Amino acid sequence: ATLNWPDLNNLSSVSRKELVENKISIDVNDSDVISFPIYVDQNYCGSSIDIDISYDGFAFSMIDFVLSDNIQNNFTVFDNREEDRFRLAAFNTHEVCNISNQIGTAVFQVLNSGPYDDQYTSIKSILINGENVYSGFVVDNNYSTLYQELVLNDSGLPDSYNLYQNYPNPFNPKTNIKFDLPNDDYVTMNIFDINGRLVETLYRNDLFQAGYHSIVWDASSFPSGIYFLKFNSDQFTSSSKLILVK
Repeated sequence: ATLNWPDLNNLSSVSRKELVENKISIDVNDSDVISFPIYVDQNYCGSSIDIDISYDGFAFSMIDFVLSDNIQNNFTVFDNREEDRFRLAAFNTHEVCNISNQIGTAVFQVLNSGPYDDQYTSIKSILINGENVYSGFVVDNNYSTLYQELVLNDSGLPDSYNLYQNYPNPFNPKTNIKFDLPNDDYVTMNIFDINGRLVETLYRNDLFQAGYHSIVWDASSFPSGIYFLKFNSDQFTSSSKLILVK
């Protein structure tokens, strides 16, 4: 069966609850496994629950999502996990009450601790009976504030030059390329095919400020195959293999 996932943008103004968005930076290291309880603000009754969580697939891998016993035992549950999004739909033929406090726990592994502007995980929406409810992550056992967005290491500058493996890889047709610059520097980035032919220049001696950078390569006009990214700056040289599969 095909599930029709609810679209928060299409909900009526009556069924949408205006939320105060809270964001917090969390300090983590690569390979850390982190878990965050997800809470709702009050006691609800409902026959359907929809959870939508997005995250940067370059930074996070979702390992597990554990529902509370009340939901797990009283609802039929379907979930869908993509490279940067998790959605869950739970159904019952009758209303179930005492949907309150902790409704689940999201478990992630940190792949790249960054920081980057888009290195985050956020609750896009939690709907009960089709209505958006106030919800959020609990961080460091602080139950007085529910955070809708978690950002990794949102401060400082990198200590060294880095070119990260593109994500996703293999990809079709777009992939993310991230790199770190501890200093302002002039950057050239070229894409070569398997035969060593230059097929595209992304940047040619362009000045980038010190910091954490992310760009997208759109390979829509190129055939499937193996490509190589050559990264050059005044102080750093590196390369990586990109696999385009159409």
